[in-house]
Amino acid sequence: MKNFLRVALLLVSHQSYNCLAFSVLQIEKSTRCRKVLRKSLKVRLGTVNKIPQTRLRCPSFSSKPTEDDEVESKSVNGKESIADDTDDADWISTFLSKVNVFIKQYFQLIKVPLASFIAGCLLTVTIIFLPLINNHDPLEKPVTLFETILSDLELRYVDEVNTKKLFQTGVSAMLRSLDPYTEFFEKNDDIQESVSGKYGGVGLVITGATKETLEENNELQQQEDQDEKKILAIKRSVDRGIRVVNAFEGYAFDYGMRVGDQLVAIDSTVLKDNQSVDSVRDMLRGEPGLPVTIKYKRDGVAGVQEAVVPRKIVKIRDVSCVSLLDDIGYVQLSGFSQDAGAETRKAIFTLQDAVLQKNGGELQGLILDLRNNPGGLLNSAVDVAAMFVPKDSDIVSARGRGFPGVLYRSRSTPVVPKSTKLVVLVNSNTASAAEIVSGAIQDLDSGVIQGSGRTYGKGLVQNVEELPYNSALKFTVAKYYTPSGRCIQSTNYKEGGGLKLSDASYKAEQVKSQTTFYTQSGREVKDGGGIVPDYIVKTPEASALEVTLLRSSVFSDFASEWSTKNTLSGNLQISDDLYQQFISFCTKKQKSKEIRLDSLYSSSLDQLHQVLKQSGYKQTDRDLDSLQSSILKDLENDFIKYKKDIKEDIAQNILSRYLPESMLIERGTKEDIQVKEAVKLIKSKGQFEKLLAKDSKISSKTDLPSVNTARNEARESGVKLNLKW
Repeated sequence: MKNFLRVALLLVSHQSYNCLAFSVLQIEKSTRCRKVLRKSLKVRLGTVNKIPQTRLRCPSFSSKPTEDDEVESKSVNGKESIADDTDDADWISTFLSKVNVFIKQYFQLIKVPLASFIAGCLLTVTIIFLPLINNHDPLEKPVTLFETILSDLELRYVDEVNTKKLFQTGVSAMLRSLDPYTEFFEKNDDIQESVSGKYGGVGLVITGATKETLEENNELQQQEDQDEKKILAIKRSVDRGIRVVNAFEGYAFDYGMRVGDQLVAIDSTVLKDNQSVDSVRDMLRGEPGLPVTIKYKRDGVAGVQEAVVPRKIVKIRDVSCVSLLDDIGYVQLSGFSQDAGAETRKAIFTLQDAVLQKNGGELQGLILDLRNNPGGLLNSAVDVAAMFVPKDSDIVSARGRGFPGVLYRSRSTPVVPKSTKLVVLVNSNTASAAEIVSGAIQDLDSGVIQGSGRTYGKGLVQNVEELPYNSALKFTVAKYYTPSGRCIQSTNYKEGGGLKLSDASYKAEQVKSQTTFYTQSGREVKDGGGIVPDYIVKTPEASALEVTLLRSSVFSDFASEWSTKNTLSGNLQISDDLYQQFISFCTKKQKSKEIRLDSLYSSSLDQLHQVLKQSGYKQTDRDLDSLQSSILKDLENDFIKYKKDIKEDIAQNILSRYLPESMLIERGTKEDIQVKEAVKLIKSKGQFEKLLAKDSKISSKTDLPSVNTARNEARESGVKLNLKW
């Protein structure tokens, strides 16, 4: 391209030179130039008259004068004669006539090359200069400004600054102005782990003080007006040390590690009191095949224990539990990583084989539990959905501004036959990929969606883009649509941002208008706001007391104390005497201010106390103290009202120190109201088919015999909260 432009410029320059030479020769008034011009042109026109050609020389462009030039110069110094003027006029007339003859004779031959030459010149000029005119990159200005600002702050700000943190702050603020799902990951390994569900380690989930918490603690210690509540909370977190909250089966669990164990050393490194949980996690992870020695303390066991655990590629399982309830299968799917489809398929085959060996038949029904499933990979969702819908069925489509329209369709025969009744359990935390599966099953009338209310309503698709320096960007690229054509996104996000602090975040607006769509059999469904269950079963809400206890570490602490004095044997039963010990344990922690039973209200009450004191309203402030005491008394009474629920929480925390997670989940399903109702629905005659009929409307639990109504009635007098977990 460069060579082409050079040739074009050379041609243009050559022709411009010739034109300029002729112009100069014609407008030159001196006798010297006229004489030379006449001689030169006569020589040039000699071509027409068969006169031998000689080289044209112009004195204006010659560096050395010729002999003719000298003669003419002498003439110029004298006076011009009248004869010269007459000769000039005759010469001009003769020249013009000969030019006219030349044009008539040769124009037909040169008009095509001439037109091509002019067009070529115009094209060359356009190619050269047009990109320079239109070279306006919208990113050039902001990128240059950002780089300049960052450089100026690094070099000339009054105090030394951390440019890495400044960059992170800028990027974070930029992405936060779009939606809550667009994120920058400084370590690409973190996002790859969440996508693949795999990492090299020992299969332990640990808790403790984070690096940020420890840095905040150091800053608080240096302040004059110290926040004692914050410092005390951080101190408790640090004093607990690094503890195990889950040990995966097939990994650390098989080598003796249990929930509640306190880590004291990794290989030869003794953990310090202010060791961050992040650094310990990095010590445990590493190259698969290399062993790691873990030293730990266990409540109720004297001395320091030791376990040598080989590092492996740890696969975080998406299928958390597989169970058979009579002839009805139960599969809990907790995520959608790369192997979600393979795990679900294997679980279904296992259940089908179990029933076949049991009575030679097939599954009467299947319960797919998608509650609290946050989603995952789109391809995995399509793979799972294809197991339940007819072959060649549309499952989901995705469209976006810079995202090509994609339609995903089932290409395989479903794993679950039509004779097996399918019930999908959902709740308000069923989101994204889990909603794709439930939406496809609902739109294609392949099963009944059961739950206490709408699903989360996340109909956005994110893409992970790898960036330099082992970083990654996850950003929203499209919206997805169920087979009926509806988008279940519940919130519209509008870009925020700008120089004003009030405009920093995105603008969120709930979808209000809903459009009616139809399932394959003609049932009405609506878009916007998640998936509405076909069969609504209201789940009792958690009490304020239970939520407070679950948020604190009181259940875990009590389980640790129980383990120091007791040994698990047979079935664990939480007796009334043991329950009373738990109440005393909580009361003791309340008095020592390790926990606050009114923590759900304490922040608002403390602020109101402060305002009343500043305003001088002493009597109202005392009345507020009375109100706070009444709240505590009501919460203490909830120990009796919600005795059954709290007993179950105590049992789960004690058993988690001895049993694997899958057994705990299986144990929990026996008392799960939603599971019980799903079993009842599958066994009922005609009710399941009625829900999928064309004229059916959303049904509730009242259509079937009620279960556990006494429990619901007992809850009516208690403090209730509807929380999203």
